[in-house]
Amino acid sequence: MSEQQKESRSSAGQAWDEVGQQFRSLGESLASAFKSTWESEETRRHMRQIQQELGAAVDELSQAAQKISASEEAQKLKTEAEKAAQSAQSAGQEAVEEIRPHLLTAFEKIRTEIDYIIKRIEQQTPDAGTAPASTEETDQAE
Repeated sequence: MSEQQKESRSSAGQAWDEVGQQFRSLGESLASAFKSTWESEETRRHMRQIQQELGAAVDELSQAAQKISASEEAQKLKTEAEKAAQSAQSAGQEAVEEIRPHLLTAFEKIRTEIDYIIKRIEQQTPDAGTAPASTEETDQAE
């Protein structure tokens, strides 16, 4: 590498170092400005005002919600919703009662089929009635 190339890289590195220092300085300045703004009495006064206004807005929303929920229309809606829930519950219970015997019959058929399959497997297996010996028993027999 030539001397000129080394100097060029060195000056580029210095330029990037200077850019980095400028960014650090900018960050420090912004942090200082933000901190002094945040800690100022005027900012605190504005924050208290915002808190009061938010509190008033919450109070107004709460009052509006209470008025709406106490209205005749809301009461009608509540009554209709309760009726719908009761109807759904009743329909669900009726459906369960209708389906129960069919489910019991289906489960009985399934159990019968499984018993039949087990018997066929046992008949096809030569030692179906005897349990296989454990490894411990076979070790002792030797």
